[in-house]
Amino acid sequence: MRPRGGPGGRSDPQHAGHQPALAAGLVALVMAGLSACTTAPPGEAASGEDADGDLYAPLERALRRSVDSDSRVDYALLRSEPHDLQSFVEAVATASPETHPGRFPTDQHRLAYWLNAYNGLVLHALAAHPGVRSPLEVLPEHGLFRRMTFEVGGRPLTLDQIEHDIIRSRFSDPRIHFALVCGARSCPKLWPTPFQAEQLEEQLELAAGLFFAQERNLRIDRQARAIQMSAYMGWYAEDFARHEEDHPPAPAAAGLPAEVPAAVRYALRHTLAGRGEALRGAALAGWPVTLLEYDWTLNDQALPESFTWSAGEPPSAPAG
Repeated sequence: MRPRGGPGGRSDPQHAGHQPALAAGLVALVMAGLSACTTAPPGEAASGEDADGDLYAPLERALRRSVDSDSRVDYALLRSEPHDLQSFVEAVATASPETHPGRFPTDQHRLAYWLNAYNGLVLHALAAHPGVRSPLEVLPEHGLFRRMTFEVGGRPLTLDQIEHDIIRSRFSDPRIHFALVCGARSCPKLWPTPFQAEQLEEQLELAAGLFFAQERNLRIDRQARAIQMSAYMGWYAEDFARHEEDHPPAPAAAGLPAEVPAAVRYALRHTLAGRGEALRGAALAGWPVTLLEYDWTLNDQALPESFTWSAGEPPSAPAG
């Protein structure tokens, strides 16, 4: 579960020109790349059993029908055509890396499973609650993530347990934070194809690259002389710091002062040349890092872009 974020602004008018175009171009590139990562036909899995093809095929059909190019979800469609997503949830309820280890022989198979399980269960839970305008409206006190349980591999798990106790604790890869989608607008992009073991490295690299290409996640505010970053970079600062301690520095981070935050050093691994140079320059100049406000509005196609959910509002205005 993503806790509430820190302070931050909404826009950087000095960068309203080329950066959105750059991000849009990367979106198209990522979409093309991930569209090529289709499920393997039955019988072509890496292990003796078909882990990906059969298990993720219904999830892929549901995603392709309901997710648009901006990662907004047609939850009304998921409610009216529930079969595929329900089939995936039922499959996850009985099969997991613990119950069927032969189907998930590598860390890539296991991580792909848990990422898909998390994202699919979030979609299923939100589709089952028409009228909510934020994941936080499903149950009080972050209950969707902390208290609602789902059957996974024959045992009840919360979304928080899947994220923190399993994914974060077993897989030391901060890119998972750009792959888990909690159903809010400030979440990472939700792609119309599941994660697959054979393409997982490429998929995670694409997800991280796109994350830092978006203005909503990384801004160099020249007027405020500050580096503005997604709240994720603060919430999971220990994950990024641990990664930077355990790996050689990225070429773009070479020569940076020791006081430059690990979040900035990590971002330099995944930023394109232009943004990387701007980020490095801001870090060399000693600009502070501030966290952008997290938008918990539901990523629902039925909600207009002008609408922003606030925790102080009463739960009304059905989304469809």
